[in-house]
Amino acid sequence: MSDGDRAAPPGRWRLLAPALVAWATAACAVSFPGVARVCTVGGALLTAVCALLVLRGRAARRMPGHDTSSSRIVATVLTLALSCAALTLVSVRVMTLETVRGDPRVAMSVERGDTLEASATLSGYPESREGSVSSHAWVRAALDTESGAMPVMLWLPDAEAVPADWSPGTRVVLTGRLSPQPAADPAAYAVRVLTVTDEVGQPASSRVGGVAAHVRLALTAVAAGVPAARLVPGFAVG
Repeated sequence: MSDGDRAAPPGRWRLLAPALVAWATAACAVSFPGVARVCTVGGALLTAVCALLVLRGRAARRMPGHDTSSSRIVATVLTLALSCAALTLVSVRVMTLETVRGDPRVAMSVERGDTLEASATLSGYPESREGSVSSHAWVRAALDTESGAMPVMLWLPDAEAVPADWSPGTRVVLTGRLSPQPAADPAAYAVRVLTVTDEVGQPASSRVGGVAAHVRLALTAVAAGVPAARLVPGFAVG
């Protein structure tokens, strides 16, 4: 293979560098609350500075007798500007999620040990596991709070009583006790559900989801009777 074949495609780092910065920022900001705010301010300032340098560099290239090396410098600064912009966007998103996860009403309820009553929207299908003594069921949901939709994990009291038509988009009203989860966990709280009922006036999307839930249960039942068969999201594999 010649050197030309092994050469990197032009502009590859202009996309790869911002992607790596975004990934590293998300990993750090999610694991360490408060970092996102610092990254947002720093990223915005660096993006502005780099943008000004790029504009000045391009203006200088139009002048006669400019140095040819300035083109490479402008390209490098442009890559840095894109990386800083990615840093800022990811940090803003993480900071928004941190605001939702830190809802003061929910935090106060947890601190006092109160039983919380709230509405939630299911964001997944219920799952269950048979234990030696009893069965357990859980489902991911988004809890309605003043700060927005807070991701939580609902631990249901009775696995056998879970409605067959529960699906993403189903609205429920519940009471339960909350336990905070680590910052890197997708769910802000684990909710030990005491009571749960379907909300009156379900959205149209939940009816479609109910049909999908019944089909999913039917596929699960069929797969259970086939040796070495199991279900993966979207497919029945045997």
